[in-house]
Amino acid sequence: MDELISIDSRCPLLEKLKLELTTPHRDFDRNGRVMVESKKDLAKREIPSPNVADAFIMAFAPIDTSLDIWEQLGRQA
Repeated sequence: MDELISIDSRCPLLEKLKLELTTPHRDFDRNGRVMVESKKDLAKREIPSPNVADAFIMAFAPIDTSLDIWEQLGRQA
């Protein structure tokens, strides 16, 4: 399911975030999957590492539920 993310326009790093999210080039691999330009390739173009974009993406990444499973197992013991 797709989800919409809304960012407050008063976000202090909004312009930097938009720049970092839109700078990397994209391409397709042999299987037709989208590939995003690597940090190594960005560095070759003298573009700094997209740290704000990395943090943003990680904040919305799916959560590993393995911790939930361990918690449930602990309750059963």
